[in-house]
This record gives sequence, structure tokens and C-alpha cells, in this order.
Amino acid sequence: MGKRRKKSKGKKKRRTATTAVDLALRAFLEVKRGVLLAARGFQPAETPTGESSEWWTRLWTRLEESRLFYIPPEDFQAIMHAGVFEVNEAAQREGWSEELGTLKEMGDYVASAARGIEPPDPSRWPFRDVWVAAGPGLPLPYELAETRVHRAIRAQLDVSSGTLLGQLYTRDAQGRPLILEAINVKYASDGYGLKAALVWNHAYNAERGGWDNPADFSPWTTNGVMDYLSQFGTYTEESPSPQYRQSNYKTFRGSGIPMPVPKPYYVVKLRSKVSREPDRAPERPTGRTWVKTYATDVRGHERCRVARGPLPLSPEDAAKYRRRGYRVYLSRPLKAYDAQRLLKRGASPKRVDEWMALKVTWVKNHLSPADPDLPYVPGIRVA
Repeated sequence: MGKRRKKSKGKKKRRTATTAVDLALRAFLEVKRGVLLAARGFQPAETPTGESSEWWTRLWTRLEESRLFYIPPEDFQAIMHAGVFEVNEAAQREGWSEELGTLKEMGDYVASAARGIEPPDPSRWPFRDVWVAAGPGLPLPYELAETRVHRAIRAQLDVSSGTLLGQLYTRDAQGRPLILEAINVKYASDGYGLKAALVWNHAYNAERGGWDNPADFSPWTTNGVMDYLSQFGTYTEESPSPQYRQSNYKTFRGSGIPMPVPKPYYVVKLRSKVSREPDRAPERPTGRTWVKTYATDVRGHERCRVARGPLPLSPEDAAKYRRRGYRVYLSRPLKAYDAQRLLKRGASPKRVDEWMALKVTWVKNHLSPADPDLPYVPGIRVA
């Protein structure tokens, strides 16, 4: 007889590793908690900024309505460095003798270089209110941390370093862009070593004249962040078959298997959708399909539809595409921005012996499905 197996004393708990996305979510929830306390009159005495409880209440509302995005720390750092390199190269072209090392010496030049740079266009944001997590928290050198600290706080605290937790892209009461940064700063405390405090940087505030302190490179960083998020769009190559295009808008309805409802702040992977319409109409599905039992957000994104074929293209067809809002390329090459769209989507470039028509539209953010009876479940979008 074989050895008897020992009875297990209960199921082993599955060990779940804490990921960087989990840490970023925790930081966001902790930031919301701090803002809620400040709205209730519990603002820390060591970080006075002069905002009223009404301001903190509006900020908490915007955080509550914001949609979460997660950018890996290496990508976020590359976006910040791109702005530094751009200013550094411009300074060298104008004969600046020193490389961009100490921001205090270059502060005036950075401020002049930032003139004329507009904030990201809110009509091209993925949502009205956007929270962008800088990884689980992006460590900042002393210079970049100090320039992000409010002047009233800087006069009281000896800031040694900081960690950028995230950026909030929202709008003020007049609908103008308002961009804030949440930073966890460390400062020296007499007899107590280093202490930490959460501070807010007004990267862009129209009420304060625009860019609050360009020396933090926020004019370049914020535009770079939105350019990074806008790269994820949809690209569709149209079918030359008119039969498919006529039946493309038919939807198949019927009973299906209910999808399980995920936990709040489930992970949504950001990606570009690249597809090609088949040459014939799809057949009605025979098997059972999944049916969503909860509502999710569809972010604002760019949609690009492309039609292409061998030259020549008849004048009638060219006029038809132009009436439908397409840009038609016959023998001439693509514009740089359209060629960049094809490159980002991995599509083949336009050949010299073919014509191409492109239509680019912006899909506004909305709920899917648009059923008010379904529960809404927020997610966190990870690049």
C-alpha cells in the first residue's frame, strides 16, 4: 500500500504580487484622500498654499471624475528628457556657453524658450479629466523638485528631493486648461531628519498667467504626455467591395453569455487597433457571443480610414471621396503627417503606382454600452 496523503488544512491563499500599476493606483487614492481632508479643513500646516476649501472641493471633484492612465516610468522620464534636450539644443544654437545642468542659471532662458508654447488642446484629450500616473512614482532630482514647490512652501521648507506621483489634466471654471502635478517632497526637519509632504504644482493655470514656472519644463512635458497618449488610435483599410460597405453597419443581436463584472480599476491595455475590412460581408455568427453586463469608458481617440488602389482613379471616384471628407493623393506623395500615421500603424507606405484616400476624424469619449441601467466600472489604462 502506498503512503497516505496528508490532509490539507485548508486551501492555500494565492499569493498576488504587488505590481507597479497597483502602487500607482494606491498613490492616486492616497492623493484623493489628502485632497478630501484639505477640503474638510485639515490642510497640513507645513504646506500652506493659500487655496480655500472651495478650491480643494473642486479639485476633489475633478479627481473623482478623472480617468486613470499609467505611463511606465522609463517612458515618462524619456518625455521629460526630450524637453530638456530640446531646450539644451536651442541654447547651444544661440551660443549659450554652458550645457543645461543647473536650472537656476538657465531659468531665465527656459522661461523665454517657453513663450509661445500653448498647453495641450483639451479637445484632443482622451477625457475631460485625466489623471496620468508617472509610473509608481517618478523620483525627481533636487532642481526639478524645488522648481515644482509653491513659493510659500519653498520659503519654509528645505526641500531635498521629490517624487512625481501624477499629473491632473482638467479645466477651470471658464473651460480653460488647468494642469496640476502632485509631488511627494522630502524636506529637512530640525532634529527629526527628513519628513515627507504632498504638494501641488500649478504647471499651467490661466488665472495665474499660464505656465507657472517654465523652469520645471512643464510646457514640454505636458504636451509630450498628451502626444504620447494620442498615439493609440484606430486604423482601418477599406475594402474595395461596395457589397461589404453596405452591410458593414448591420449588427447582430441576440442572446449571449453574460460577461463577469471586473473589479474597479481593472487594467485596460492601451493599443492601436489596426484592421482591414474583408472583401465580402461577414456571415451571421452561429455560436453564442459574450454580452457586457457593465458599462466602460471609450476614450477620445483618432480614427483613420484609408482607401487605396492602383492608378488611375477616375475623376468621379476622386470627387466622391473628397465629398466624404477624404484627402485624395494621386501621383503626389503623402503629406508628412499622413505618412507618419501610416508609419505608426505599421501600414505599408503609398507606392508611386497607386492612389490613396485618407479620412481622419476624432472619436469623442463615451460610455459603452450606452445603457443607463448597467453599472459603471472604472479602469486604469496602461501604456
